[in-house]
Amino acid sequence: MEGNLQITGVSLTFLLIVIAIGLSYYQKLGVEKELGISSVRTVIQLMIMGYVLEYVLSIEHFLVVILILFCMTLFGAYTSSKRSFQIEGVFFISFISILLGVTISLGVVLVANSIALKAQYVIPISSMIISTSMNANSLALTRLRAEIISNRHQIEAALCLGATTKQASNSVIKSSIKAALIPSIDRAKTVGIVTLPGSMTGMIFAGISPLYAIKYQLLIECILIGSIAICVFCSTLLSYRKFFTTDDALDIQL
Repeated sequence: MEGNLQITGVSLTFLLIVIAIGLSYYQKLGVEKELGISSVRTVIQLMIMGYVLEYVLSIEHFLVVILILFCMTLFGAYTSSKRSFQIEGVFFISFISILLGVTISLGVVLVANSIALKAQYVIPISSMIISTSMNANSLALTRLRAEIISNRHQIEAALCLGATTKQASNSVIKSSIKAALIPSIDRAKTVGIVTLPGSMTGMIFAGISPLYAIKYQLLIECILIGSIAICVFCSTLLSYRKFFTTDDALDIQL
């Protein structure tokens, strides 16, 4: 498979990016620049990571692996927090939430000895956890702010009747968590029927038995759902209080 993947073939696939940019321009969506920049960044970041992983996998040093995962989590939190910059301390909240999701889910798998404590297993799985948690975190926080703004009168009425900030925000917290979990739930419903995940497809491309690849994919699906749930629960519960003053009055920036 490796021998058939030529640079020219990969380069030609960038025509699809050009098509996407062209469609954006035609429909006046205004995302041409973002599509172009993200595509260039994808190439640069993947090239850098390729060389980094070549080095890391050759030395198998645990502290180096921890440092890479820390940097990945840090960047994931930064990217996610940019979507909800109006929330005070959103970067710290995002970082803690994603880190908890990664640590707990990966820790359970390592304790169960489902995967070996090696860079070639830990880094790819952790990257999937961080990326999905990052997306879910962004969705949860943007939905939380939107729900609080649209339901501010009900929340203020509940506060006037003596409800705590947690009680007044309970419905919007639940709605935000559900919204963040829906993509993962839908994905789990269709995996294997509509979707063949990238990790499973890659193993099949490499010549590994599909039944063997499925076992690892089941492991990954459980890890992702668990980590996402931990992340969004943590982020919403840490964030909702940021919309209230110290004397429990609703304070939002429209």
